[in-house]
Parts: sequence; structure tokens; C-alpha cells
Amino acid sequence: MQAAAAARAVTAAARVVPGLAGVSETMLWSLHNRACEAKRFDGILVDPDSVSIHDAMDYDFAAHFGRRPTAFGTSR
Repeated sequence: MQAAAAARAVTAAARVVPGLAGVSETMLWSLHNRACEAKRFDGILVDPDSVSIHDAMDYDFAAHFGRRPTAFGTSR
């Protein structure tokens, strides 16, 4: 839970802007999916590191990869 507390402490000024494009940017898709699953109350993954990294980034995940995925791979 320390990672979650640390992620909440990140201010807008300290958020990380990834300088990625193309194929390199696709690794953020995996991060997005892992963090979304870990944030679910009924999720099967426990990954506080992906949640803290996801929350610390100044990146529009929804615009690039769609809305938050569900357990069945569809968007909400």
C-alpha cells in the first residue's frame, strides 16, 4: 500500500511525460491494462508498482488505448 500512497502524493507538477512514439509507445498499453486490472475491486492482479507508475504519468491513456478495459477485454 506504500506505492499507492506514494502515487497519490505525486502532484501535477511532478508528473512524468513519456517521450515515446510508435512501437516504443505500445509498452504503455501493457502498463495501462495491468494498472487498470490492479485497481479493480475484483481484479486478479495485485501490482501496486504498475498502479503507482500509471498514476505518476502525465499521459492520456484513454485517448491512445481506449477506456479502461474490463476482465473480458472490452471497454467500459
